[in-house]
Amino acid sequence: MDISRRGLLGGGAALAGVGAVTALTQGGASVLAAPLTAAELEALDIPVILSVTDAKRGTLEVLIGEQAVEFTDRSLVAKLARVARKEAV
Repeated sequence: MDISRRGLLGGGAALAGVGAVTALTQGGASVLAAPLTAAELEALDIPVILSVTDAKRGTLEVLIGEQAVEFTDRSLVAKLARVARKEAV
């Protein structure tokens, strides 16, 4: 079984997903807090891998296809850490 990023996230929709994630992460807090539009949801209708690269700094990386988008969101990292602790129990 192919479990590479390419195998998990291949296809043309991946490029659209990267564009949507890039636009969201560069749009500021108000854009990040807004609900996704129908077009954004459709573009992200593919598997997305989110990795916390530095919890102290609040840095995350979104992997879509062979593309990676890095951004900082301390609030999101805190939420993910709480979920991870809850699930680990």
